[in-house]
Formats: sequence, C-alpha cells, structure tokens
Amino acid sequence: MTASASEAAPPQRLTFDSEDIASDERFEAYHALYRGGTDVSPTSDTFRARVEAQRMGQLVMVERHLNGAQHERTLQRVRTDGFEHFTLQLVLSGRLLVETPDQFITVTPGQAIVFDLSRPQRTRAENAHYLTFSVAREMVEAATLHAFALHGTVLAAEAGLLADLMVSLVRRRAGDDPRQTAAGMQMFEEALALALGRTPVSHDSRDALSQARLVVEKLLARRDLDPDMIARHANLSRTTLYELFRPYGGVSRYVQMRRTARLRALLGRVESRTSSIAELSYQVGFAAESHAARLYKAQYGETPGQRRQGSAPLPRGIETNSGFDPWIRALYR
Repeated sequence: MTASASEAAPPQRLTFDSEDIASDERFEAYHALYRGGTDVSPTSDTFRARVEAQRMGQLVMVERHLNGAQHERTLQRVRTDGFEHFTLQLVLSGRLLVETPDQFITVTPGQAIVFDLSRPQRTRAENAHYLTFSVAREMVEAATLHAFALHGTVLAAEAGLLADLMVSLVRRRAGDDPRQTAAGMQMFEEALALALGRTPVSHDSRDALSQARLVVEKLLARRDLDPDMIARHANLSRTTLYELFRPYGGVSRYVQMRRTARLRALLGRVESRTSSIAELSYQVGFAAESHAARLYKAQYGETPGQRRQGSAPLPRGIETNSGFDPWIRALYR
C-alpha cells in the first residue's frame, strides 16, 4: 500500500492492490482499510481487490475493483461510530448486491446508489468495478430537501451527467491539483443537485432557503416555533416559506427532522450522558419525551435509549485511523 504525499502533509492519494500482498494476508490487509467505518467479510475464495483513493476538497473519491467481499454497516456500527455523511456508489461493471432495512437491490452498470451512513446497509461485490464518493451531509442537504429519504435510492438515467463527472474527476485525478479543486467541487455540487431531482432555483430562492434554515437552527429549541415565526424572522411570506419546504412535506416536518437530528447528536456526546433523555428532548424543542421518541424511531429505526446505549467507544481492536478513515472524519470538521 502506498500513498503519494510528503510526510509533512496529509496524503491526498492512496493505493492498494491485493496482488502485492502475500495470499494469506490479502483479506486482512484490505479489511484494515475500512476498520474505522465498516465491517468487511469474505464471500468467496476468489477475493480480489484493487483500490485507489484520492481526496478533493470535501470529497473522498475511491475507485475500486472488488470481488468476493461484503461491506456491512450494522446497527451497532452505526450507533458507535457516529458517521452521518453520505456515499454515492457508481457501478461501472459487474454488480453490487445491496441490502437496506427496507429492500434488497441489485445495482448494475450505469446505476448509482445513495447511502446514508447513519442507517444500516450491506453491500456485496461480484466482479465489481465501481466508484465511491464520500460526501459531507451538509452538501447533500444543500442539494435536496429530502436527504433523509435517500438511503438506498438508485439513480439511473437521471444520474447520467453526475456519473460522467464522477468518472472524469477520478480519471483526471482532480484532487492532485489545487487549481482544479474549487471548480471540480462546484461542478459536483451542481450535478448532484440535478441527479437528486431538485429543480435548479434562482440565487434569490437559494438565499431565502438558506436564511429560513438558519432561522430554524437558531430557534429550534423554542417549543412555540411554527411557520409564522420562521417566516417572520426570515422576512418571507408564508406562501414562499411553504413552497421552499414543500419537498419535505411541510415546514413542520422539516422542524421535526432537525430536532430529531440534534437529539441524536446530543445522545452521542459524552458531556450529555448526565442529562436524561427527557431533558435532552426539551433542549431541542420537543414538548414531550414520548413525542420525541416516536419521531426518533421513525427516522432512525431505533429509540433514543438504544442510541445512548450504543454510543460507547468502538470495541478494542477497531482502529479508527486506519486506511483513509482520517479523510472521512475530516468531512465533519
């Protein structure tokens, strides 16, 4: 395994080829790349992996040739590592067999699948050549108002431009040239928004949405927060506000989702362990713990109590800075 960077700065590229490693050590070496974020297991005797990863701005881009391996994020893993970013996986050849809590999917060449890493998943590669882009959550939420519903979504024809761009960024090694990073990031953000189905909006509308979101974040703890208050503080009409948040099913639904997301973050913090779940629920604006628990389970598939029980450090033997995991964790800074 090699990384092309000086010792004085974090490496921006990393390569791995199982053929360069002794046969009895190949899978364990591959497994070590992913110990910080996924459980990897062999699925056949014909394991083969070639990986090239690079970092470009807020993106971690990985090209992978993989057979005979399965990646899984169990509910326990989701609870413990706290990852909440997204990955976009584009299949170039072969296939990925995917399982989420809601469905089984086969992803074939030309298709891309979106994963929310705050949700469980299992992916099995069969002679697959595919690209994986790790994307900060805020970038996805800026591209679409229904980020919460994307987990397991397969993009085909609508991802054509995005797929072409992903291939180009990887092939051109755009992360190696700082001059290309800003332009590459801008193009990716625009292509992502188009692929996720959001109609491009004017800069005025984009600014209005950003302002409304800022108001929600600032006033989220107020239990009397409602559309009238948000519209007033954001200097928007109720009609405009409702139109901006229509993809969520309404302003109130968006507020509820932000409250459950903030509750989840608090439950994972060591300094919050002395506060009861009821107290934390009130802190994020819920009027009752039972209401918070019901919405939390609907969004994350577990209760707040289960989240708290699973928020301990990773088990011993799990190396959280192995492979390119530090790049992933940098998405949260």
